[in-house]
Amino acid sequence: MKGLYSFFMNIKYLLGCQPLAGNMEFYLRIRWIETIEYINIDLSSQPDIDEITETQEFWTKYNITINYITASTRKIRKNCSHEIRIIYSKDNNPHLLSEAIPEDIAWGSSKIIIRPDFKTAEAFWREDVRNPKHNGKADSCSIYSKQLFEEMEREAISRLKRKQNEFRKLLLSTYKCCVITGETTPEAIEAAHVYEKKMGGNDLPNNGILLRTDLHRLYDARLFRINNNGSITANKELSTEYKKLLKSSVISAEVIKNIEANLLKRG
Repeated sequence: MKGLYSFFMNIKYLLGCQPLAGNMEFYLRIRWIETIEYINIDLSSQPDIDEITETQEFWTKYNITINYITASTRKIRKNCSHEIRIIYSKDNNPHLLSEAIPEDIAWGSSKIIIRPDFKTAEAFWREDVRNPKHNGKADSCSIYSKQLFEEMEREAISRLKRKQNEFRKLLLSTYKCCVITGETTPEAIEAAHVYEKKMGGNDLPNNGILLRTDLHRLYDARLFRINNNGSITANKELSTEYKKLLKSSVISAEVIKNIEANLLKRG
């Protein structure tokens, strides 16, 4: 059966499609209505079922990235373009029901057309009955070689690190120490967002505090709450030692005044 398939594939190429040679691994960057999706695909082999088993999606609204578990098919059309269908099933993604915000998740399928030059592509979202507004052509669909995409990714990570470092320097000049413990050792304190970055929080001093590294992890996990009077409410899941530390600490009125608006947003 495979030999028969190869025969017909070769006939297609003889009729005008060029054989695939060299590094044919690509990355697709699809801009949907509210998200940006990244897909890795290798076109050097014959089309097969489930070549794409996972895609990554960045939600601009919440500044978070999630991974979809997917099923897929690919075929070569008469004009030598590649047609890819990716299926996003709720049953295959139970992890997203707790990690993400359910009402924003789109279930259905996408169709991607990669042109014969492997430089242009377009994508369409289909079969979303619950949110029909998601259906239709994507705002854009860019295709990159693996090497170019990895270079872009390295630069993006570098920019993010620079931005995080700038936020930390800003808070060090504003607060100089952990607002709970008073710790001043630079290697032991980190910049923490009051209103989470993933929810749209900014990188300004009125949305940041310095926390000791371990306390930063607990704060991000919402295991303690900073009240608008400076007191701290510890989650019952914390150890006795953490509860003692937090309940006996009071954040200065000056710090609270500075971050009060974002404390309210955080809830």
